[in-house]
Amino acid sequence: MFWPADYKVICNLSQMNHHVLQQTVILMECNDLPPGFTRLILMSQSQNALIRFSCVARNNKLYISSKLYRDTYLQSFRNLDATTTMAFQHGPCSSYVIMGNIEVDNAFCFGAHLWPTMALPCIQRCRQKGWPSESVLSNILSGGFHVVPIGSAPENEEEWRISFSQAEHKIVYSMNHTKFLSYGLFKIFLKEVINFLNQTPVLCSYFTKTIVFWAIQNDSALTWTPENLLPCFWKCFKLLIYWVHIGTCPNFFIPQCNMFRLKVTGSVQVSLFSHLFALYSKGVSCLLLSSTLRSFLSKAILDRTLRVCTEESRMISKSELELRFFYEIKPLSLRIFHIEEFAAYMTQTERAVRLSLTVYQAVTLQCMTSIVLQNTALFLQDIINSDRNRNKIYYQANKIPNLLRLSYKLGYVSEIYVPL
Repeated sequence: MFWPADYKVICNLSQMNHHVLQQTVILMECNDLPPGFTRLILMSQSQNALIRFSCVARNNKLYISSKLYRDTYLQSFRNLDATTTMAFQHGPCSSYVIMGNIEVDNAFCFGAHLWPTMALPCIQRCRQKGWPSESVLSNILSGGFHVVPIGSAPENEEEWRISFSQAEHKIVYSMNHTKFLSYGLFKIFLKEVINFLNQTPVLCSYFTKTIVFWAIQNDSALTWTPENLLPCFWKCFKLLIYWVHIGTCPNFFIPQCNMFRLKVTGSVQVSLFSHLFALYSKGVSCLLLSSTLRSFLSKAILDRTLRVCTEESRMISKSELELRFFYEIKPLSLRIFHIEEFAAYMTQTERAVRLSLTVYQAVTLQCMTSIVLQNTALFLQDIINSDRNRNKIYYQANKIPNLLRLSYKLGYVSEIYVPL
């Protein structure tokens, strides 16, 4: 994105005080426009010839036409050098291809220092939901926003779209690894499966980003950890299907802005829903239709012993998961009757400690291991009492204090007991 530093956009005249005299002020006018779009009024004489050529006088006001601005900057961009000679219009961007197949988008736009008033409810919602974090929100608020030269419809040549690209980048950079992988997985799936062989795809990657944002913020039952990568992706995919079904894709920052308003309607909507539902009916194995993902996922998905949960009704809360962890591990810590049972438990414990455990799960595992050590010591004591081999008795008797000492380090002192 490129924007002139000496031009600043304001939402209303009360924000004039936040700009220095050397800056040319552009006032937003959002009356009678779809949510997320605005008109731009040039409030003072512009020294930039390209901007002057993009202005249209109407009702004693000087409006900056998004179409004229786009066309003017595209022509100027084509005259820049040999690389950009073949530049073309792509939405609000002037685009060109390098190295044969890499498309580069350049958006010539205007910037604003202050957060737009129509997006303030988004900040309140984020704070209530607890995502993104307060530090990320503060960074977003200080960065402002932009307006890019594209209208809500091709004929609306004076409209500009309010863009939150920089805010979106900050949110993406704040994601943990699993959230980021889910977003990347969704983008690949869109490009190589949903839009495969479609010369004019209806869905773009921006929709996938929006869906991931909403899924993270609204579904507290999802745990965004590596072992849940496929369920997290499946949740996002189901949300896409639902939105296509109802013909609504709310912008994350301005939910009143339906990004499907013109694209996903009528026969296009029906056809797209049928296509998505057919993929959904294949289950998570539909990911194998992606050439990029196939080599990574084929072994896991085709493994009949692996079950990937993709049903929302089967997803449980964090507290329920921890309770089930307790009930699953508790029977293993009951009285030891064979030394092989002790070896099997310790093997499972070694595997468990390598997992990403919650604090409660780690304490539970530690406590149960302490009980297993105690029970194993009692089992050895029973063997000593019934065995007459003195060398074997001496060897086993030396093990008992070590087991109890280790149990003392792991568990509670009150659980160190010797039965009568």
